[in-house]
Amino acid sequence: MNRKLQKVTDRKNNKAGYRKLSLKQWGVIIAFLTLICIMILIAVLAVKCVVEWAVIQTCDNKVMGTATVAEYKGEFTDADSNGGMSTGHKYVHYVIMFDEPVDGHDRIEYENKNDYSAKVQLGHRYLIVFNQFEDGTHRYDPDDFIPDRIALGLLIGIIVVAVVFRKQFAAFSDKIDGLL
Repeated sequence: MNRKLQKVTDRKNNKAGYRKLSLKQWGVIIAFLTLICIMILIAVLAVKCVVEWAVIQTCDNKVMGTATVAEYKGEFTDADSNGGMSTGHKYVHYVIMFDEPVDGHDRIEYENKNDYSAKVQLGHRYLIVFNQFEDGTHRYDPDDFIPDRIALGLLIGIIVVAVVFRKQFAAFSDKIDGLL
């Protein structure tokens, strides 16, 4: 190729190496970067869903329970590391009654001072997991899994659609490439 044709010049300054992008091109670039960020977020939430499911399934002792007692005294707010405010309590006490006894226990009681844990609501259902490798238990709110499950479903759906319509996406990609 001719060396003069390879250089891209800016008409005002006559400097080599600069290219002026149109509004359509900026729109395509911003849309593409936004799509990449959304896909990364969906993938991270999907992986989190699979990992949490695997952790819960590997535990031998797990049971559903209902919060029957929830006491909070002495509320205080404190600045957290993200620049926001966290609400804590000077005294926290709650009891979760199990649906069926596990290892001779029919409930779990938790009591702590100066705690930043989320409020346990009376009558709310929780999944209690007894981990054999660590001391204590873990409390999971089933409602917390909903966004992760939605992200997993979206990721699987996007992969299926991408495989089924790969030829149409290739043609669309060629059209977008023509804009740039």
